[in-house]
This record gives sequence, structure tokens and C-alpha cells, in this order.
Amino acid sequence: MNKKRLKISAILFFMVITIFYITSDIKKAPILAKQNQAIVLNEGEDTEFTVPKDAMKKGNDVEGSLLAPEYQNYWQNEASLNGLKKLNLASISTQKQERVFGMKRTTNGHNVFVVSRLDNNIGSYSGFWINVFNDEGELTDTIAPMIYRKDQMLGKSTNPNDVSLNFDTGNTTYSGIFEVSENDVTLVYTSQNEIPAGQSVERLKEVNFTIDNDGKIVMDNYSDENIKRRTPNDIFYNINNIFASSKLYNTDEFVSLSQATSIPSEGDYNGPQNRNYVINTFAIDPETGHFKWSLDTKEVVLKFNKKGYREFSPFSNVVKLFGKNGQSYYLTSLYAGENLQKSHISAYLFNEDGSYVDEAIMFDIRYKNAQYQLLPNLTTKSKAYYIGSDLSGEQPTTLFSIDVSGEKPVFKAEKKWSPGLYMNFVYSHETDGNKFYNYFAYTSKAVDEFKGYNSGIFYGLLDDNFNILSKQYAKIEDGMGISVNNLIATEDKYIVSGVTNSKTFSNEPSYGWQDKLPGNTGNAYFGSYLRSNDFSPLLTVLPQKVINLSNENVEEKLFEGVTVFDSYDLDPNGANLDRDFLKKRVNRNPKTLKDGKYAAIDWKKLGYTENKPGPNNVTYFIADSTENVTSKSVSIHNITNQTIKQEEVYFDAQNFSVLLKDVQTAIPDEATFKELAETMSWNEVTHEIYEDGKKQQLSDKVTVNQQQLADLQNATEAKPYPVDVTIEVVPNSGSIGGPGQVEPGDDDPLDPGGSGTGGGSWVGSGSEPIKVTNRVWVFVMTKNTVVDKDTGIVIYADDYPLPLQSAKHESMDNVYNHSNVEVYSYYDNTHETDTVLPAIADKNKTAGLTINNLEVITGAQKPSVVQPKISFTWDRGTTSTKPDVTLYAEILLHTRQVILSQSAELPIPSKGYLKLIYGAPHEANLTITSKIDTTEPAYTTSKIDFDQSNTGYNIDFNLIVPEYYRYKGYVVSDKDVPHQASALVEQKYQYSLRDDPYEIWLTLYIEPTQPDLPRPYSWDYQNNNYGELK
Repeated sequence: MNKKRLKISAILFFMVITIFYITSDIKKAPILAKQNQAIVLNEGEDTEFTVPKDAMKKGNDVEGSLLAPEYQNYWQNEASLNGLKKLNLASISTQKQERVFGMKRTTNGHNVFVVSRLDNNIGSYSGFWINVFNDEGELTDTIAPMIYRKDQMLGKSTNPNDVSLNFDTGNTTYSGIFEVSENDVTLVYTSQNEIPAGQSVERLKEVNFTIDNDGKIVMDNYSDENIKRRTPNDIFYNINNIFASSKLYNTDEFVSLSQATSIPSEGDYNGPQNRNYVINTFAIDPETGHFKWSLDTKEVVLKFNKKGYREFSPFSNVVKLFGKNGQSYYLTSLYAGENLQKSHISAYLFNEDGSYVDEAIMFDIRYKNAQYQLLPNLTTKSKAYYIGSDLSGEQPTTLFSIDVSGEKPVFKAEKKWSPGLYMNFVYSHETDGNKFYNYFAYTSKAVDEFKGYNSGIFYGLLDDNFNILSKQYAKIEDGMGISVNNLIATEDKYIVSGVTNSKTFSNEPSYGWQDKLPGNTGNAYFGSYLRSNDFSPLLTVLPQKVINLSNENVEEKLFEGVTVFDSYDLDPNGANLDRDFLKKRVNRNPKTLKDGKYAAIDWKKLGYTENKPGPNNVTYFIADSTENVTSKSVSIHNITNQTIKQEEVYFDAQNFSVLLKDVQTAIPDEATFKELAETMSWNEVTHEIYEDGKKQQLSDKVTVNQQQLADLQNATEAKPYPVDVTIEVVPNSGSIGGPGQVEPGDDDPLDPGGSGTGGGSWVGSGSEPIKVTNRVWVFVMTKNTVVDKDTGIVIYADDYPLPLQSAKHESMDNVYNHSNVEVYSYYDNTHETDTVLPAIADKNKTAGLTINNLEVITGAQKPSVVQPKISFTWDRGTTSTKPDVTLYAEILLHTRQVILSQSAELPIPSKGYLKLIYGAPHEANLTITSKIDTTEPAYTTSKIDFDQSNTGYNIDFNLIVPEYYRYKGYVVSDKDVPHQASALVEQKYQYSLRDDPYEIWLTLYIEPTQPDLPRPYSWDYQNNNYGELK
């Protein structure tokens, strides 16, 4: 086409379109399409979730070349979250139960943590290992300090099961580990070893060592010179047990909690002697670098046993908070209650001069089997934070705070999370005055905010109100428990250590997993997580789909070609999930996950209209384990077997059914016909809907054959009637592109005729009209007609009567013939020009037909109405109809009277008289022909209908015998054959409505009683008046 012609065509087209919009009655329907806008699912509900706009970039533009080549062309949203990936987690395994205590990071970037062994059979800890590892999670050195001998290599091995590490230090308890100066570390503990015989007194001790730049432990031999311990001269009472000794997290002081065997006389404590608790502060001597006891703080006997709180937690942390007017508070947690099953936090108040205020302040927050963990990374000068965990997993995990900056301490439950959750926190960053924290947690009960996941590790970001902003999940394959004892943040990593029963969470040690002694569980782990970007998931989906609603699995078709990937979720060092996890989340609101199942997909909200032909612009999305989302919209065309496509125009019109008695009122006009036929026409490229008959959005471009419509409206017979519907339209899809919002061309999957230039020069068939005709078959029905849209079967069958005597002989073929059965395909689309729709089965083509209950006819015992179930089966299923079969009591009777042994003395009766008795007092009287045997008299034919409500099974035939004659017998047959007197039966004839044929030929024989009798008849031999036949 030259430019001039193209210009003229464009002007004419514009004029036509202008006139069309002024004069046409077409009603444009809005398309349920995303149009690249965000979609809100479950809006206004607790599970509200927003699907963002379409991803406009591919994976290689977002995540980069690190992606495997097969994923680089997947669609990917540009949003990303701060993520973590397991860099390396190593393990320590012995036959006893490992316990991980404190962890410190040295100035030169090495990580020191302390592990002890607990034998649950004897209930005591024995010895410590000092372990050093780098940020890659690699162990660089290990020493057992109590038995270390540098010259003998004793007490130094990376295998804790080495015989050189075997030692028993008695009841040894960890107190604290501190970097007292650059790379110089001190371990403080208590132990009963090296105590004079007969004394059971524990001493506070310290071990000092240095971590060099290679991560090696540098220390002298362990000896008395390296032990700094308290002696009886240091205090005025003996220490029985030191529960905790640690640096105060917000001061330069250190503090110890102790239990005393004796108290000074001035003490007013009157509790049991073995429950005397003291707090003592101490500091580092700047000259020696070792600890010295504070000269400023008097040791204080704490008086709390009177309230029933009787034990420090073995792992209590102590924190000093500064209140108003120079007062200070020492906080710790205590066990209490029977079997130490409850716990609380206590605050002990001191005046500015160090004097103890008489009454302790109790924060009585009791859980059964509770554990309170101080969060030093959150604690400030006047406010402390604790995580309260119910070890029974019944109560929620709660973040508590204690603020002493006011007139009196204020306790507050800041946040509650799922039961069975164990959390640790570290400060992340501050933005616009708002603080953010990273959390690291384990949960055994994935409920509430962690619902939908198996037990495992979670980490993510919290705001300053401790709301969870993001969560990442790492599955623990064997589902075993994990404690996060220590957490340190570096610029690009998290350093962690703790204890777990899992053998998949951390790497197996080089010496293998050790079999635990009875009653002992748990192996130590340590290592690092790398801070990384958690990118949005990747998604690919076919750019266009056509789904045949008539014979395709719609759900399978909707997900055909949909593939997802996520570099974090599927990474064994990331979330460690599988593809099935991601597949189940495609197009599902992740917030609806409950009991392992998601709510149904809201296809309508995503732009897809189910069970209706037409165009759809459908959004697909995938939310990964952190609920980061990638979405993409595609074109989906729903068609049926009745849909015809010509070039870019789709036209669908459905067959339908209507009762014969209602046909005129049900289809009064063309508009109603379109509504019933659900006419639907649209453009493949632009998604413009030309007509939607079901919604009565009609166009004068769609017309109905008026003669065929009139024939249908005047129908007098139940059968299929053809009616043609035609659309003629100029689509003009040209250069406008498709709903995918890209320029037309070869790169536009929604533009079927792109020029490849991307400039929109394709005009396709837009300048020429397209005419499409679609035939509609209207099934005009009676009451027995069954239209089954599920199987696509229409089955016709008429009611019919049947004599009871014939019922037992009724075959399936007889039923098909008598009921005039006909079966049609409801969705037929192969006879678009036929005037008569061929039946797929009828009385002459019985393949697929059957009757499941023929015995309702053949086994009938009395007159009644029965319903045989006529079924037709094909590959789409089975459909049945039940016509009424009226079983009636009737006889088609051919009778005559024949005279044997004619007597010349007697007159020949010209008529015979027969009485049929069928249950007194019911009877029927017949007049029949009568002649002598030699003349072959004709039969008298009668049809007798018996009273169905009172009919007996047997009918007695009583012949009225003329005077001077006697009854001889009968001959009966079910066909018109010659009767011979020699074959007569010498008894009265009795007919059975159940067993005898419907039609019979009956000859009744009489003969004279005497050869010589007077003529004519005697006076009483007259024609009796039998009246009318009943």
C-alpha cells in the first residue's frame, strides 16, 4: 500500500470510527486487567498483601551475571532486602553435653568463645575450652587452659576428644570473658579444685591470654601464678558458689553474684543459711591488668528469700542501671517456685553512697519453665531489655524492658512473639533518628508471624518498636532445636555460636559426630553468616496463552510454562528450601498460610475471569520466603469448542436449551437470543470486546439469522434447531500494540504481525472487515430431555405405554425403539452448515446406550408407571434420562364359539355369549361369533382394558352355554393358526395378566347334550341382553 492510499484509508477510518461512536449502540465492557498497577489482595483484612507493578527488567539486569545462564532472562523485580547466607558453621562434638558460654571479638578481628562440658548424670560442668575462629568460621586455635602445658603440648588440640584434653576440674562454673585491653583476654570462672582438703569453698579465678594476628592463643603455662583468687582474708564470710561474674554492660565495673556459707553478725537476714546472696563489684587494676576488688562498694547481703525467690539462675546476667539522684540498680533474674519452675527479674536499689536500700523491687513475671536472657546489645544506661521465653512452649516469647530513669522503675512488655521462639538481637543502623535492629531467632513452633514454615532459623530486621520488618528463613533439615547463645555483628557478617541437636545445621567435625552418653544432648556450633542482598525472586511465564474451557484442565493450563527461582531460598547456605516451596506460592497470598495451606488464588483480582470465554490480562506473581515479590502480566484468551477465530477476531456463541412449551416466551427477540447464546466476540491483540451477550453489552455488528430464529420461536417438535449468528467488524488493531504495554514489533508477544521494526508500522488486517459466522444449536426439550453440560450430552426419550403382559419380554432395543431415544453432542461444532443435527446415538445406533434397571419393566407384577434409566456413555462421562413407561392391564382378544357334533333336532346358535370375571364383582360381557366346526367361523376381536386399581392377576372366561348344549373345552394360541378340536383342553379357560400373551386367539367348544330334542328352542332359550361391554 502506498503512502497516499494509506493516508486516505486512515482518514476514512477516523470518520468511520467517529460516526460509530456517535451512532452505535455498542456498550464497551471494561477489561479486568492489571494495566501495570499494584494489586491489593484481601484488602482491609489482616492478610492484606500488595502485589507490585510488573517487573520491567530481567535477572541479568538486576541480580547480574552471578545468576546461572538459564535464569538470566527471567523477569525480576528490582527490590531487594538485606539478607544473610551461611558462610560456614563448624561443630564441636563430645560424648558429654556441650555448653556455649560467652563470646568476645578481639580488636584484631578474631572471635573467642568458651565451651564447657556438662555431664547430666552427675550434674556438674568440668573445665573449659577457649576456642578462636576467624570470620570465615574456621577454627584457628583451641586450648584447655586449666591443664595447658606449653612445653608438653598438653591441653592444646582442635579435637576436644583428644586424650591430651581429658581433665576433670570438679564443679567449674563460667563467670565471664572480657577483652581487658587490646587483644588481651581474661576468662573468669569459679572452681573447687586446688582447695585444701576438707574445705568446699569455691574461688573466683581468672585466666589471661592474648590472641595474635593469626588467631593463635598466646599464654603461659597454667599455674598458681596465673590464678587470681579470693581468699578468706579478702572478705568476712566464705563464698560457697559464684553464680555469675561479668562486666557491667554499660559501665567499666565488673560484678559478681555469690552465695555465702556464713554472714556477718550485723546482717538481719534470717533465711536458710545456704541461701545467703551477695553482690560485690570489682574493677581492673590498671597497673597489673588483673582484677582488684573495689574499695568503694560494700558487699551486701540481699534479702529476698522471705518472698520465696530462692535461687539465682545458673546463667544469670547482672546489669547496673543508673536512676535519678545518683541511685543505681542491680538487675538479675531468679528461679523460684517448686522445682524452680518459675522465674522473675529482681532489681536491687543502692543509694549514691553505695548503701543498700532495704527492699528489693520484684518484677514478678512468671512463666512455667521460664528463662530470662539479658539483651546487652539493646541495654542502655537506664534501660535494660530481657527476652522472656517459656521453655514449655505454651506462653508467647516476650520482650521486656525495665526503665529506671523516672521516679520509680517501670516494667513494660514491649513485644510478644510466637511461643517457642528464641531470639537474639544486635543493633543494625539508624535512619532519620529511628533505630533498626537485626534479629537472629530459632522457633520450634512456626505460628503467628512465622506461620507456614517448618521449625528453623529466622533472621531479619526490626524497627525501633520491635516490629518485624523482614524475615528470612533457613530450614533445618532434621527439625532439631537450636539456641543462639552469642551474636556479634561486623560490617559484612554475623558471628554466631550456640548449641544444637541438629546434625545438618552445622558441618560435621573432622573427627565425626560423637555418640552421647545417656542423658546428654547437644553439640556446640560456631561460625559466620555473610550479609548479602536478598534479591526478589525470578519468574518466567508464557507471554500469551489460549485455554479451551471445554476440554482442558484449566488449572494445569494456567500454570503451564510458569517457572520460578530464588537465589536465596534455593541456596543450601541460604533458606535451604526446595522448588516445591516456591511453586506452591505462585499467585498465592503468602499471608494466608495456615496449617500448611494457602487460601485459594483470587484469580478475579489478578485479572482472570474463570469459566467465561474472553480476553484476560492476568498478573502472575511469586513471593519468596521473605515476601519479596516479582510479578508479570500476560495475555490469556479463554475459548470453548464453540469459539471460532478468524485472523485476530474471536467469536464465541454457546448452544443452549429451552422447553418446548416455553419456546416463544423464553426467546421473544434477538437480544434475548444473544443473552441465552452468551455471544462473545473480542480482538486478540487489543482485547477490545465487541459484544458480550451475557451482560447484554450488544452490538449491531452482531446479527442473528431471522428466518432460523422464527422457525425456533414457532417450534412444535422437541429437537435441535440451528440458528446462525454473524459478526462483521473492522478490527483495526494496527500499530497500537497489545496490552503488554510494549511497542509492536517482533519483540511484542501480544502483536501477532509485528514488522520487526518496533515502530508500530504494522497495520495487519485492520483496514479490511472480518466476517465470522457461528452456528448455535438450540435444543428444544420436553420433560424427559436431559442436557448435561458437564458431559456434553443431550438425551431425548419419550414416555410410552406397554401392556403388562408384554413387560417381561421388553428388551433394551425395544425400549430404545418405543421411547424413540436420541442422543446429541451439546457442544457440537462440526455441523455448522447442516440443517439437521445428526444424532450420535438413537434406536438404530445403540453404541454407548445402556439401561441399568431394565428389571423395573421386565419384573413388573401389576399395572404401574416405571422409569427405566436410559444412559449414554462416552469419553466425557455418562448421562441418563428416565422416561415414564405405563404398564397397563389390557387384552387383545380374538374369540369364537364352535359347535361340535351337529344335531338335526337342535337349532344352531348364531351367537355366543362370554362373561370375563376378574375379581368380584368386576366382569365384562362379550358377544362372539358361533358356527359349526366344519365352517371355520371367524373370530370376534375385542380389546379389553381392565380396572388397574382393582385388577387381579387371573381372569376367568365363563361361556354362557345354550340349553341342551354343554361346554366341551377350548383351544388357545398367541398367533392366528388353525385350531383343531382334537387339541382342546377340557376345562374352563383362565387368563393370567402376568404370564399370558397380550394378544390371543381363543376357540370355545360346545356340543349337544341329547341327540333328540324338541324344536324350536324352548321358551327360555332367548337372546339375553348383556348390555354394553365394560
